[in-house]
Amino acid sequence: MSEKQTDKKVAVFSGHDTTLQSLTGALGFFKGHPDINLPPYGSRFIFEFYRKLNLPENSPRKHFFRVLYNGVAVTNLVTICKSKGFVSSQELLCPVENLIRFVHDQYFDFFGNATNFKDACSIK
Repeated sequence: MSEKQTDKKVAVFSGHDTTLQSLTGALGFFKGHPDINLPPYGSRFIFEFYRKLNLPENSPRKHFFRVLYNGVAVTNLVTICKSKGFVSSQELLCPVENLIRFVHDQYFDFFGNATNFKDACSIK
């Protein structure tokens, strides 16, 4: 096996349509797309992560992701990617940095002073 083949990893998570619906809401994905906001039975999201090999290890633009919904690439519909640009219009890869910034800077806005999950869960 070559080095590239051994680097590939897969993680599989299973859930219900309401889990997918919650995921789209929590991450701000696909606003205004009814089929994705209410996923039909048997729907699936696939998140593919990529790494550019020719950049320094600590480069924030080294890691990218792509989202597929029921086998169709829909990264261009992901809210956090729309205005931030893509690596390539053919590949439709979104920088992972966009996702990290969203979780760090915006995810807890709804909870006032909370800056992490522990603080958000303790609000009464």
